[in-house]
Amino acid sequence: TSVRALQRSIRASDPQQNRSEIEFEVTNNGSAVQNRVDISFLLPPELEYVDIDLQETGLNLINAVQPGQRRFDLTRRNSLRPGESIRFRALVAGVRPGEAAVEIVANSQESGGVVVNSETIQVAP
Repeated sequence: TSVRALQRSIRASDPQQNRSEIEFEVTNNGSAVQNRVDISFLLPPELEYVDIDLQETGLNLINAVQPGQRRFDLTRRNSLRPGESIRFRALVAGVRPGEAAVEIVANSQESGGVVVNSETIQVAP
């Protein structure tokens, strides 16, 4: 299972324009079906969760979002066929300028461990 996170930079200075979408993707690059796929993403203190678009995935957030929450867990995907991907977008707001490391974490019954990918976003002043 491979994990990829794509994003663009966001601005923290203008309260009307400091939001951006982060696109996440988890792909089964192997030759076998991955079962019991768990996905989480983590936001650093420089970013604040606003909303999430999970419509295409059939998944949901496991818990209600709390103020200051950094880790977000999705409901389990029963299986992921070879070449199949799960894509979703999170809307975030810049809280303070600087480098912000966003992480996506995936695990499956067959993966033998957790797969983590971290991407750095520049939050502009």
